[in-house]
Amino acid sequence: MTMPWSSWLNYAFKHKLCFIGWLMDARLPDGAYYDFKDASNDLKQEDAIQIVSWKEEDMEHEIDDPDLREVPLVKSTSHKCLIAVKDSAKFIDELAESKGL
Repeated sequence: MTMPWSSWLNYAFKHKLCFIGWLMDARLPDGAYYDFKDASNDLKQEDAIQIVSWKEEDMEHEIDDPDLREVPLVKSTSHKCLIAVKDSAKFIDELAESKGL
């Protein structure tokens, strides 16, 4: 799957997915297209990269639940959250819409 990296956050939020296995010292793409299929080649860690569904409890959060903001969309190889739902423009738009803004 190839998509603009900037679209990953919105895609991951919409489909409740998380990219796990980003190397801590690897720079996150800055809007360029990123081929997730070839991610293992780019990051030289074939077995570590996964795109997984959110945990069950994370899927249950309502849009205005503060805990939803912290659900990871990109995690490092050590499972540290690098990018969370709060960084998704789609989340920000849906939150504003839910508040009538």
